[in-house]
Amino acid sequence: MALAIAGIGVAVAAVLSGVSCADSSVRLAEEASRRMYPPLPQSPRVVARGNLRSGKAPSAGEVELSLFLFGEAPEPPMAFVRPLFVLADARGLLVCDAAVGMAMRWDRQTRELGALDVTPRPARPVAALTAANGDVLVADAGGSGAVIRYEPGGRSSQSYGLKDEPFRPAGMSIVGDELWVANVLEHRIEVFDEESGRHKRSLGRRGAAPGEFGMPLAMSRTPEGKICIVDSLNCRVQLLDANGNHVSSVGSSGDLVGTFGRAKGVAVGSDGTIFVTDAASGAAASRFRRAGERPWSPERARRDQRITGVPARRCRTADGIRGGLLRARGRAAPASGHSSLCVGPHGRGSGRWWSDFRIGR
Repeated sequence: MALAIAGIGVAVAAVLSGVSCADSSVRLAEEASRRMYPPLPQSPRVVARGNLRSGKAPSAGEVELSLFLFGEAPEPPMAFVRPLFVLADARGLLVCDAAVGMAMRWDRQTRELGALDVTPRPARPVAALTAANGDVLVADAGGSGAVIRYEPGGRSSQSYGLKDEPFRPAGMSIVGDELWVANVLEHRIEVFDEESGRHKRSLGRRGAAPGEFGMPLAMSRTPEGKICIVDSLNCRVQLLDANGNHVSSVGSSGDLVGTFGRAKGVAVGSDGTIFVTDAASGAAASRFRRAGERPWSPERARRDQRITGVPARRCRTADGIRGGLLRARGRAAPASGHSSLCVGPHGRGSGRWWSDFRIGR
């Protein structure tokens, strides 16, 4: 009798264990599905890999040691408040946060976030760029109203600006021996000599015709050397050649795939795929196939352009942080080719973060 009861107990335990494992597997499958778009069983094109809110938090040992030595916990790590821009480079990420007036560096190896140690510090950094020699260029839309170039040691070595005309810098791109800077106030692109800082010419003017701009913002370059410029008020991205001539445009005003309400950022993968963030569409990013193959048209848009945004609350990371986007205010920045994409920021108040997406074809 005892053996029979024991046998029944083992069988029940086995059944309960199987149910528990099954429930756990279901939960894991559901969690994985939330991180993908479109969800399973469809073949996912986007996978949310995580969010970056702050630097590395102190370990339990560090907290315990701080409490023992000083009677209080260590300060929390530096965190984002209102990040506007992200740039992926060899060292990690450069992030411009307008609320704290600071350019930040997230180190890929140490996984720590800290202020970019530069002098003078920009008052309102809105964009950054890494030059071929390792110098960092920061667009300061605040105090200096110029682009400041910093050597690797943090000392300012050059400034790019206009003396007698309104100038509020935004996106930048190095084109040959020139630095192109979007001038938000004058709705045009300012071209400077990269070495001397001398202003050489201006590209475009306010308007909606090809080569004209309505609040130009971010810039990026295609593998073929074309410059993609977000033309925000005209709801498009314009492609120019290295001489400043208009080549083509992608996007138009609207809320359908391949259209924009308030385009903000642009990045280009190693295969020429263009990613565009839109603050009004409710999508993380619109994805366009290779730039400049043929002029953009609505028919081609329906055939070639695909949205890769993850709906809000659709995607959660393994630690439960929401990875979906409702409003993508910042820039998209592929870390390597177009296999990884940083998009954001999203959230409210001090709870802002960047999301990292792995993009499929």
